Amino acid sequence: MDSPSQSGSSRASGPARRGDAGRAVLLVLFAFLAASFPATNADVWQRLATGRALFDGSYSFGVDPFAYTTANAYWVNHGWLFDALAFGLHQALGGMALVVVKALLIALAAAVTLRLCWRGSQVWVATLPLAVSLVALSPYALLRPVCVSMLLLSFTYAWLERHPAPASWREVVPLLLVFVLWPNLDEWFLLGPLMVMLWWLGGLVQARTQGNVVPSAVPSERRISLAWVAVAGLGLALVNPHHIRVFTIPQTLDPTIERDWLDAAWDRHALTSPLEWLASDASLVQPPRWAYAGLVVAGVVSFVLRRDGLPMGRLLIWALLFGLSLYRTGAIPFFATVAGPIAALNLHEWYERRAVSDAASARSTRAATLVRWASVPLLAFAAVAAWTGWIRAFPGEPRRWDLVLDPALAAAARQLADWHSEGKVAAEARGLPTSSAAACVLAWLCPAEKSFCDDRPHLFAPAVRADFAALRRSLFGAGDKEAAAAWRTLLAKYAITHVLVDRADERGLSTGLGRLFSSPAWTIQHLHGGATVLARPSPPIRAPAVDLWARTYRPASSERAPPNGPARAPRPRSWLDAFDTPAPADDPGRVECVAWQAHFDAQRSLYLRRMRADWDFGLAGSIVGLAAADPGPVSPGSVLRWTCLASSQASHQADRNAPLYGMALQVFDTFVGLRDDGPPGSLHAAIRAARRALLANPDEARTHLYLGEAYLRLRRHTRERALAPAFVPLDHLRRIQTLAALRHAARLDPDLAPAHERLAVLYHEIGYVDLSLEQVRALIQTLKAHPRNDRTETAAQRLEHWENLEPQLARQVRDAQLALRAQELDVYGKARGALRHGLAAQALATLETDVASIGRDGMRLKLDLMLHTGQTRAARELLDALLEAPGDQSDFRWLHVYLSAAGGDYAAADRDLAKLSERGEAERGEAGAGLNVAIATILSRYLLDSAARLPIRYPFDLLLQRDEFIQVVRFSEIAALRGVLALEAGDIDCAGQKLRRSLQWFEAGPAGRLARGCLDLIEMR
Repeated sequence: MDSPSQSGSSRASGPARRGDAGRAVLLVLFAFLAASFPATNADVWQRLATGRALFDGSYSFGVDPFAYTTANAYWVNHGWLFDALAFGLHQALGGMALVVVKALLIALAAAVTLRLCWRGSQVWVATLPLAVSLVALSPYALLRPVCVSMLLLSFTYAWLERHPAPASWREVVPLLLVFVLWPNLDEWFLLGPLMVMLWWLGGLVQARTQGNVVPSAVPSERRISLAWVAVAGLGLALVNPHHIRVFTIPQTLDPTIERDWLDAAWDRHALTSPLEWLASDASLVQPPRWAYAGLVVAGVVSFVLRRDGLPMGRLLIWALLFGLSLYRTGAIPFFATVAGPIAALNLHEWYERRAVSDAASARSTRAATLVRWASVPLLAFAAVAAWTGWIRAFPGEPRRWDLVLDPALAAAARQLADWHSEGKVAAEARGLPTSSAAACVLAWLCPAEKSFCDDRPHLFAPAVRADFAALRRSLFGAGDKEAAAAWRTLLAKYAITHVLVDRADERGLSTGLGRLFSSPAWTIQHLHGGATVLARPSPPIRAPAVDLWARTYRPASSERAPPNGPARAPRPRSWLDAFDTPAPADDPGRVECVAWQAHFDAQRSLYLRRMRADWDFGLAGSIVGLAAADPGPVSPGSVLRWTCLASSQASHQADRNAPLYGMALQVFDTFVGLRDDGPPGSLHAAIRAARRALLANPDEARTHLYLGEAYLRLRRHTRERALAPAFVPLDHLRRIQTLAALRHAARLDPDLAPAHERLAVLYHEIGYVDLSLEQVRALIQTLKAHPRNDRTETAAQRLEHWENLEPQLARQVRDAQLALRAQELDVYGKARGALRHGLAAQALATLETDVASIGRDGMRLKLDLMLHTGQTRAARELLDALLEAPGDQSDFRWLHVYLSAAGGDYAAADRDLAKLSERGEAERGEAGAGLNVAIATILSRYLLDSAARLPIRYPFDLLLQRDEFIQVVRFSEIAALRGVLALEAGDIDCAGQKLRRSLQWFEAGPAGRLARGCLDLIEMR
């Protein structure tokens, strides 16, 4: 094997050396920044718990202290020394120090490999391959023992390059010390002796095929064989507490581990093959994947260029690690650690030889000079990209050194710890955290709570692992009815008394919580964020259940919605934010919004059964009472009641040809519409949780999506669906709140398909055909852009449905545009005509002019359309200017109410509503006096008109046209709307006061009926 030159035949000039030093500093800085990202992997908490047990003496090697399903299993904890060091550092300097030290380990590994390649006169040749290798391994630099393995692997390879044939055991001592420490730090320790063995084999092959002899001052018979060094390394691996059991296959390489069994998304990703990236659209926007491909190509090219005197040791090591990385993605960091310096050394040696043999080539010299000086700005840009996080994702954020603990899981773990300390959890109680993250946090914050299973596959029996995977598939999956009910059997099999539900997939979390919430065998003991504790109503858990009525109608101050909402409008993060604006922390309110909506959906079946029973029993009682009062022939009232009763039964029992069936069906639909499909308080709690999350991070698209879905449920599945059409301000309010939330979600994340889908449906219901078409096209584009992410039959059917609907909507838009072109109208007339034809976007574009040309009505229409299209920021600027003008601005103030409520600014909405009702409050006098005077006036005028034989219409229509009655209804609606918004925000006392005032104004209208229903919920106890 060729002996690498340590200094080169020529010396570089002073400026060149200074340039090389600058490149070296930039490369090490890049390595440090590339690994400087928050530690979000939850297993670090379990490792800290292990270190704590080692320090306090409660840890026994081979015995797992965290799960109750590992009684007869031996736990081989390769990283026990890492756990102890991490805990000591955490206690001394805090969690930030752990992340900094991890980044320093990666920077030290880069410095070791750079020092290895720092040879000859052209040091710059090595910097670019090493930078590419750092990009490839950066996502894998988690706060785990794997970072130590990357450092030790780089040291081992550097030692082999410098000692291709060691002369004495003294030279081997540093490597043997590494082999002693490595098995006590990480499970990948076998890579060290294996690399030494491959290097030795490469030397044998090269000596026989190429006749190369390694130059050395010591005769070959006195040199130490690297084969013995490899054997010694394997023997020294036994110097650890687990002895022979330490020889286990790393979890990433174990073929028996199923990908779906692991809970952490990163661990599941580690079990994939890079070949699967070819079928993923995400590969095109992830620099680490391109860097891995670049390393492979650079390695192949470098070996081809070095085909004369091919270094076989390098080739064998490169081939082994490349094969492992091609088998499992989790081995990529080890391949990148070695592939970078191998490519750098091969290219450097090839370039040095070529420069000697072809010194007269001016073209080669100019190209080399260009690349050499271009490497400086490239490394500088790499350091900037590392600082901003662009090497992993866009738009990124500035580097942070944080140890992240999920606040929802932390709250649940501390709650369980309090129950254990208070003796509320019996000794025989068995809990089941549904995620490994929850199990790890429990190990740190609640050591008394043992878990069922986590992401340590070698520790648990295959049957336990299979049952755990089946339970999670059954609980969170969307299988058939039989598969979805299997979780009950599995929980009973292991005598589980309580469950801590947590899952990264929020849609799966909603499914799982819905199934548990709908089961009467489980009660809610704790609900915060995405962590929910449910328990069987049995003695092992003696803690009180969550009072859901109090949580929704007597919320604590921390559970209310913020009164003023976010200080700014939502906007996507830009590339400039990545320099100095950290991404906001993930607020638990977003996932809590999902949990409360899951609770509402889970209670729908119970509410519908109650509703049907009330209908049937009420009608049956009225029929019996009417028959008893009238013993003669059956009256029409009894027939109608009986027909209504029949219409509520199964369709095959109802006589659809009966004369009164249509009327009965209408009565039944009215009865159902005036009742809730589930507990409205759950939706109010969901809205409050989303509002809290948006206050912390107004730019989170999914929070806006879940908020819009909560408003949709409130509009479609509570009594508001029947009352809102006649209660126009409420109907307009809910529509704008829903559309604003969904439009923000679609604007912040254009690939969020559910937002486009719901907007398309809503706009179609309103009659805005062009806006519906816009969302349908965006939805189709999103579904087609990511076809490989969802290959289910349902997804294909969805795409087919929208593709069939798109030409129909396009035809309607074209016909409407043709019809509109034939009309000669002014600007406002064109806008109104476009709106009548369903062209809301065209109407808004027509109104994009000054106030003088469109008039007051045009400006009001323009603002209304801006609210419907989610242009809240521009609408706010216009409304603020208009409201400052003198005169009656009540119509614009109503729009300001809708805008404030859509943005979560409940205080501003209430102030506007108060100004709208100031006149009525001044004229009302005593409670109810205004209403009585108005009704008496209306009735007296009606009687006078009748006595004078004047032509009059139906009395109720006459009442509706009287100014007195209109004012009464208006003030009742304003008070009811103030109460509804206060209830939504969680200010229950204010809500009750406003709702009662609405009843004092007028109780018979839709606003009064809604106020009565809300008061009944508030005053249930």
